[in-house]
Amino acid sequence: MTELSPNHIERRRNGDRRKIGKRKKLILKWHRTLGLVSALFLVFLAITGVILNHGPALGLDGRTIDSPWLLDWYGMELRDEIISYRAGDHWLSWSDDHLFLDGRAVVERAAELNGVARTEDVIVVATLDTVYLLTREGDLIERLTGAALPGPIVRLGETADNQLIVETEAGRFAAKAGFMGWAPTELNALWSVPTPTSDPIRQKVLVDYRGEGLPWSRVLLDLHSGRLFGSWGPYVMDATAIILVILALTGLINWKRRR
Repeated sequence: MTELSPNHIERRRNGDRRKIGKRKKLILKWHRTLGLVSALFLVFLAITGVILNHGPALGLDGRTIDSPWLLDWYGMELRDEIISYRAGDHWLSWSDDHLFLDGRAVVERAAELNGVARTEDVIVVATLDTVYLLTREGDLIERLTGAALPGPIVRLGETADNQLIVETEAGRFAAKAGFMGWAPTELNALWSVPTPTSDPIRQKVLVDYRGEGLPWSRVLLDLHSGRLFGSWGPYVMDATAIILVILALTGLINWKRRR
């Protein structure tokens, strides 16, 4: 076996020391970087935590935020376009399976509107499979479905003498007195057609659908837990907590080694 000279052994030791030194510098660099990043999250968690601790005193439950982009982020936006019809001085609007009268929700789980008409005392709202009879205040009087209809309704209209007509795939039918039935007819009608939704009605629909907004306490709690940032938010916060534990442990180990 060839004996290594003292110089060769020293060079090998120096090389090993340099490699160890490089590894230590890399570890310290990553330690410092992770420390700075996690420190930002720690400050964020500390601030939101202190605010939440004093939430009742600050009245966070009673204060709401109605920022459109935040409500949209929470999924409180209307998925469908607002479709509106005029019935005299009333607006009937539909969006997201909700029926609105003058911007106020009156029926849930309603199909898309196919027509609206108004008699002296009743507002008649037609969808493909249902006819709703509403008071002018938006109270539901009756819901006609299935055998109470002459078939799937394509459109709704009125004759010159205010007789209600519905058109189905089987033809046209006139409503009998008190909506007790339907009679086939060849009468022409003025058909109900959609009207572009006015800005005031659109705003009323949005406010009614979304409510008064989100409580500040919920928004801050979701920020604190990371849930506001989607399904991955809590995992990011968990990862930050784990990194802080690792940093604390490695910091103690380094401190002990230096001593």
